[in-house]
Amino acid sequence: MADNSVESKTATKASNESKPSSSRRSRTQTSQNLASSVAPTSDQDLRVYITDIPTNFPEDGLEVLIKTRIEATLRLKVHDIKCYLKLGIDVIQLMNEEHKSYLVSTVESVVLDPKTNTNITFVNEVELDSYIVVDRYVSKIPSTDDVSWHYMQSFKTCEPRPCESISIQFPNIFRISSSTLEELAKVANAPDFKINTVFAVAYPCVDCSFFEDLPQDTNDDKLSSAVAAQIEETKLAPTSFYVQYNKETDNAVVLATKSNKKWMKQNFLTIEGQHIPKKIKLAYRIVVSPVPPDFDVDLILNHKLFAYRIVRHSHIKDRLIIELDDMKKYKKCVDIGALRIGKVAMNITPHSIANDPDASEIDADNWYETKMHEIKPDTVTIMSDHQHPIFR
Repeated sequence: MADNSVESKTATKASNESKPSSSRRSRTQTSQNLASSVAPTSDQDLRVYITDIPTNFPEDGLEVLIKTRIEATLRLKVHDIKCYLKLGIDVIQLMNEEHKSYLVSTVESVVLDPKTNTNITFVNEVELDSYIVVDRYVSKIPSTDDVSWHYMQSFKTCEPRPCESISIQFPNIFRISSSTLEELAKVANAPDFKINTVFAVAYPCVDCSFFEDLPQDTNDDKLSSAVAAQIEETKLAPTSFYVQYNKETDNAVVLATKSNKKWMKQNFLTIEGQHIPKKIKLAYRIVVSPVPPDFDVDLILNHKLFAYRIVRHSHIKDRLIIELDDMKKYKKCVDIGALRIGKVAMNITPHSIANDPDASEIDADNWYETKMHEIKPDTVTIMSDHQHPIFR
């Protein structure tokens, strides 16, 4: 990137040095000893971020509150502080590297407001991404180059930003990388722009979650209502959330501001009595059919269309379910849509519950060696869902 702003995302990780021998002492004693540390030459390495700042405070008042809390409670000198309320991020400039390491690795979090039991957490870096959503019903979805170019034109960046589609299943949603928090703040203040004749909305610094194998009668409205109910809201604010359901694959994506702590704490989505785990990416699964039970599936798996890209597979009745490791390969398979082995012609379709006849049968192929590895190790997600297939 050409920008070298002090707000650029730092790749520097917290120091791996062992904690001071005085770590057994009280936090106050330790922080007093740190005050005599020698500051490094680079200010770039002295930033700590808060990504869960409360949104019910005025911006300048929040800066004062955080600075006062750190200096009074932890006895660390704050050199500078900047709050980006719409992004839900606060940047703290410290005096030296040991103060930074102490805050991120030892303290980790503090109570900001005891009256409301509001905590803040200190982290070493932030992701400077925006998600760009364009109208999914237009005749032609803009390319990543178009999105990047018009983003640059609209938000006056010095060069086009790296841009990619989040998934072939959601081709109208893009992730674009920025270089500074100031740039993202500008995006947050005026998120609407146009890509040629297509309207687009930018969602900076949001959480992106995917959900697979949703009930087949799901739609955008039901999905939105389920998310709202889970965070005890009657309706989702369009500036804070974006939801989209893909009826072809029964999958969904939810974009949400990270300041919504209720949603950020959720590990699953409850919809129609089912608990669907949150995922950070979708599995690239296709279905090849019909594949007779006595057919040599190795002839399919070794075909040049799939070779060296298969994560796992399962042959259930006359369907061969193949999970691929690459989105481009997945897209190519779906676009081709057919395969011939000898005299046998087969269809290639995206995987969904509708074309998975044994989705409710639990075995090594469809649970213990596949889906079980894709969810967080949280038994609550499963044990609280009495409709989950493992209880049938």
